[in-house]
Amino acid sequence: MSTKKQKQAQEMLDAMNVLEKEKGIKKEVVIEALTDALEKAYKTNYNASNVEVKIDENTGEFKVFSDKTVVAEVCTMPGKRAMATAWATLSKKK
Repeated sequence: MSTKKQKQAQEMLDAMNVLEKEKGIKKEVVIEALTDALEKAYKTNYNASNVEVKIDENTGEFKVFSDKTVVAEVCTMPGKRAMATAWATLSKKK
């Protein structure tokens, strides 16, 4: 992990420790809430369904895992331009 990421992870751990000490919110509760929020954000922003977030409570490092299906070829639905071209081609054949 880079120095910047290590510093950010340590700051997150420090913030969790402060929440636990000053507000009585257990670190496990904060980690669970962060995990849920990161999963939801990833699913929303990347249109993903199988997402797992892991947060290391000792280092503050987190990782996001998402299952992907690899295919040989991507099939797309024809857009308006493709439909217009197809319609024009069919119209000429009449």
